[in-house]
Amino acid sequence: MTANVEELIKKANTIYNNKKAELEPLNNGKYVAIEVDSEEIFIGETRDEAVINAKNKHSDKIFFVKRIGGIDKVAGHYSSSYYSNFDYARLF
Repeated sequence: MTANVEELIKKANTIYNNKKAELEPLNNGKYVAIEVDSEEIFIGETRDEAVINAKNKHSDKIFFVKRIGGIDKVAGHYSSSYYSNFDYARLF
């Protein structure tokens, strides 16, 4: 995994954990896309919906996508490569 992807995941997890208490009660099972530079959060019923909502505002960014209460993922539109450690991470 590249250092940039690892850094993005670390920053996104920090952002998510700071917002976790307000996100999880109402959105458990939905997806959140996080743009780490602006720290903006976009929620969708599906992973695709969360990413589309995020890309509507930040079309050139890479997003960290997480199922609220679920598996971590990294989503962008630059590559179809897969990166994984013990968490599942994906760039697309």
